[in-house]
Amino acid sequence: MRVAFLGLGIMGRPMAVNLVKAGHEVTVWNRTPRDVEGPKPPHARRGCQGQEAVWVCVSDTKAVQNVLFGPGGAMEGLSSGAIVVDSSTISPSASLLFMEGLQEKGCEFLDAPVTGSKIAAESGQLIFMIGGAAHNIERVEPLLRAMGKSHPHG
Repeated sequence: MRVAFLGLGIMGRPMAVNLVKAGHEVTVWNRTPRDVEGPKPPHARRGCQGQEAVWVCVSDTKAVQNVLFGPGGAMEGLSSGAIVVDSSTISPSASLLFMEGLQEKGCEFLDAPVTGSKIAAESGQLIFMIGGAAHNIERVEPLLRAMGKSHPHG
């Protein structure tokens, strides 16, 4: 699957690495460019043209809003039909607003906060708690399997 992974912090970097190990075509972006160093998938800006999925893993609601909808944000390059998955810790009301904004462009959204440690992220043993349509979860199933051991749907 072609994936843009936005956010290479403590959890995001090993999550992106596991996607690459599983054979997915991954481009990465981080708010702090100096954090995109060392062996990695190709570096990309926030532009997400041609990506089937965009995975976001940043610090909070404001960061997700900026990364998706801010100036130069991912929304500018998303193709209709792309699915955005957010593993950040944000409010449920913000997730609904982001979903609505993405659906206006013909994109889908899953809220997928994660539980686990850096060690779990590195070993692909995260637990995702997913909110969203079942058919969208099926679309990203290969990505979930690459990064986690469980993904209950609520």
